[in-house]
Amino acid sequence: PLSTNSKGKVPKGNWTVPFEFTIPQDALESYQGKHAYIIYNVNVAAEQQGLGRNIGKSLIFRVRNPKTNGEAISKAGVSKEEEPYTDLVTDGPVDDVRFDFQGKSKFFQGEAIDGKLVLKDLKPKDIRKIQIGLKGIEYATAYANTVGFKQETVISEYKRDIDPISKLDNGLESIPFTIRTSSEAKRNYVGKHSEYYWVLWAKLDVTRARDITIERRIQIV
Repeated sequence: PLSTNSKGKVPKGNWTVPFEFTIPQDALESYQGKHAYIIYNVNVAAEQQGLGRNIGKSLIFRVRNPKTNGEAISKAGVSKEEEPYTDLVTDGPVDDVRFDFQGKSKFFQGEAIDGKLVLKDLKPKDIRKIQIGLKGIEYATAYANTVGFKQETVISEYKRDIDPISKLDNGLESIPFTIRTSSEAKRNYVGKHSEYYWVLWAKLDVTRARDITIERRIQIV
């Protein structure tokens, strides 16, 4: 506490009051998105006796938490995703293609993601073009007058073509690919009213058949 004089008042002058606090090891990182924010601030308030008002100051600071290892953390009752992510075919035949990362689902910022598209009833000669993409998605919820709103927004996206398809061995049962994440890529998180996650997708332009689009959630840590 500050020293006071005989009248119980703090003398005039400049005073420094030391303080400290511990940021929890499972704290979510600071984030400023389009519809979701994770903000940390320090609030200081001083009571002025007899003046009928207090004075205060707020300072915003950023938190980067390497101890979380980038995993999606449970916060405020939100359960952590325990089961491995699976493929989602959003367009085209369900069983013709799947992703293979050799059991890996977590990748570091700036890391090259090496994988394969495993073909079942397709051959490379049946495919005109393949595009691979990676998109970071912000999911946010809000309530106004007891009415809920949900907003899902693609914040960042990387994509590239696998080429040339014509030079691939038609006897292949899988097609290898590589796509690199940005060193500044936002890491996955799960909060009470928002979430940030990554989706790897592939779009196959198939001759004389319906095109195929497949997705898989991954974690960037």
